[in-house]
Amino acid sequence: MEDREMAYRLAGVILRIDETVFPDNHISRVELILRPPEDERHWVAYHYGKRIPEHYDVFVPGLYDWLRKQLEVDEGKGIAHLAMMESATDEAPSFTEDELLVAIAAHEVRHRLQRLEKVTLFTPKTTEPAFLGWAIQKLGHRGQEFDAKVIGFLAAREWRLGHTSAEDMAMVIRMKPKRLR
Repeated sequence: MEDREMAYRLAGVILRIDETVFPDNHISRVELILRPPEDERHWVAYHYGKRIPEHYDVFVPGLYDWLRKQLEVDEGKGIAHLAMMESATDEAPSFTEDELLVAIAAHEVRHRLQRLEKVTLFTPKTTEPAFLGWAIQKLGHRGQEFDAKVIGFLAAREWRLGHTSAEDMAMVIRMKPKRLR
C-alpha cells in the first residue's frame, strides 16, 4: 500500500470519528502534507489558531513505513501493544492495521475535545489497567498527551472487542476517568 492510500484511509477514519463526536461542529478538512514531518513522532496532528481554520494534518511521505513500524511489537518501546494486554504478565499482542488507525484517530480527536470542552484528563492514577498508565508515564507523556494516549489505546482495545462503529469510538473519546487508587 502506498503512503497516499494510507493517508486517505487515516483521514477518512479521523473525519468519521470527528463528525460523530462533534455532529454540529465537525471538521471537514484533513490536510495531506506532501513532506515528512519535522518531528518523526508526529505524523498526524490536530491544528487550530486565530488565523487558520481548525483541521487535522497527515504527513504523507513515509507514512506507510512509519505505521508498519508501529505495528511491530519489538519496535520502539512496544507501548502500543500494552493496551491489548489483560495484565502486566501477558504477552503483548500486535495491533492490527485498523486498530492502529483507530487509535491514532481517537488520539487526535481527543485533543480537539480537550480544547473545546472541559475534559477531566486521565492520569496515571486514573488509568486502567494501571500498568498501561505507568508505561505511558515512563515514556515521558504528561497532561493532555498522556490523556490522548490512553484514549487511543482504549479505542483500539474496543475495536478489537468488536465495538467498531463511529458511535462506539465517540463513547471512548468522551470517556471520563475514574479514581482507581
